Amino acid sequence: MRQPLASSTLAAPSTTKAAAVLEDARTFARDVAARFQEIDRSDSLPDDIVGMIRFYGFQKILVPESRGGFELDLDTASEVVRIVSGACPSVGWVLGFYIGTPWIACQLPSDVQDRVFAGGQVPLLASAIAPTLQLEPVPGGYIASGKCLWSSGSKHADYIICTARAPDEAGNVKPMAFVVPQSAIERLDSWYVEGMRATGSFDFLVKGVDIPEGQVIPWPQIIGGGGSGAGLYPGNLLYSRPMMLMTNGYMLPLFVGAVRAAVDELVRVNRDRVNTNSGKVSAQKAAIQMRVGRLSARTRLVEDIFDAFIRSVLTGDARQTYGPDERIALNARAALIVEECRDIITQATLGSGAHSFKSTSLLQMLYRDITMISIHPGFDPDAATEAHGKVLLGLEPEMFI
Repeated sequence: MRQPLASSTLAAPSTTKAAAVLEDARTFARDVAARFQEIDRSDSLPDDIVGMIRFYGFQKILVPESRGGFELDLDTASEVVRIVSGACPSVGWVLGFYIGTPWIACQLPSDVQDRVFAGGQVPLLASAIAPTLQLEPVPGGYIASGKCLWSSGSKHADYIICTARAPDEAGNVKPMAFVVPQSAIERLDSWYVEGMRATGSFDFLVKGVDIPEGQVIPWPQIIGGGGSGAGLYPGNLLYSRPMMLMTNGYMLPLFVGAVRAAVDELVRVNRDRVNTNSGKVSAQKAAIQMRVGRLSARTRLVEDIFDAFIRSVLTGDARQTYGPDERIALNARAALIVEECRDIITQATLGSGAHSFKSTSLLQMLYRDITMISIHPGFDPDAATEAHGKVLLGLEPEMFI
């Protein structure tokens, strides 16, 4: 096992850093794949799996070098998530948050970043971005309290980014983002699901946490690419991109990696599967040949579309290129990618015989996990395409991203 990248190696070319991170991701994915059944039975990632994430430093990928990070770009972050998600979507999902949420932290006020990244250390961060908390104004700041829902990876996170509706400096009520430490939350025993079990997406309570004045930021600024990162790290466009570009970049590869793993498993299973009634090898059946060929081609189309998206984000000034209408259009395409991946995985499972529904089957885990996470509100094709249609028809969309 290689040693993780340390601060002393950060003078190396980015391509060298990226290659080392991707090699670590492949090693990590092999370890996860060997234990996917054990991981799948857990209600959160095993402690040693989280320890491996810290060891390899994947949470540093999108963090500036000046804060102790690797300062790589979205292509590396995306590929890491894609590699790992094929071994276990739950691990890939949490890893995506551990990679992406530090980027969100880089959009928060500088004194918040000083605290989160103290001593050049990059902690694990989770998020709970539905604005369900309350911020009560008090002299010198706010008191945060309430209940947060569905916070993936929060069990092992050192800090959690939360949101609450509160008045901004002009008195307008908006979702506001801020950070609370792990010690300030009370995790609830709330995670009982059949898909994405190991994500540990527990609810938690926040009870009377002091949030100093100046340590909150309007959430729409981050969504639009106008967070603190745009001013604190002006030499790197990575920190001025709209959030939807970034989240699609490090969360969609979960589906792309899982669908590739499912089709590879479909091919593997049907090479050797023998029909118990006819005694014939499944691979000799035209129906199986067509299913394998069709699903493989559809998977390659999904990969090509996603790779084109990543290339478009990496070129030019994404903040200027992707206004609200463009982000809504992008969100519609992202939701359809998710829908396509879910359908491919379903068809691959159905084409692999009854054994693919055993609890020990890789296809069964992929089928359950992707079916479950595809109904996440962020991937809802009806809402996403409705908003896109309204824009095209000259109407005001209800969703703001």
